[in-house]
Amino acid sequence: MKAIYTITLTVMAALLQAQPMSNTNELKSLHGEEETVRLVPAPARFYFLPNLDAYFDARENLYIYQVNGQWVKAREIPSGYRGYSIYNGTRVELADYNGNQPYTLLKDHQKQYPKRYSSRRMAPKKSNPLALN
Repeated sequence: MKAIYTITLTVMAALLQAQPMSNTNELKSLHGEEETVRLVPAPARFYFLPNLDAYFDARENLYIYQVNGQWVKAREIPSGYRGYSIYNGTRVELADYNGNQPYTLLKDHQKQYPKRYSSRRMAPKKSNPLALN
């Protein structure tokens, strides 16, 4: 019985790896029944901190920032940035990035998410009818 259970798990694991990744996969069990498995997207590994021009690696729980032009990984941000929190400060989830060095795309991230970037919805600016264009 233990051997059948082990074989079943092995076959199911192989099927999961062979299936293209999507939010819902239809799997057929060994008994011909269909089973729906919903895959929840994993949270992003990296977050860009536009106000610091730095990154946070959620998997390693490390900040990545520049010191004298060199990229450094550390548990805490430099003392000049104390009080900054990735939970209260501005952060951008880099869900599309799959590598290990997000800082190679710093220039692109700076263009997409300038300092003081906010993902919050901003109220439209009121136009001044007396202003000259």
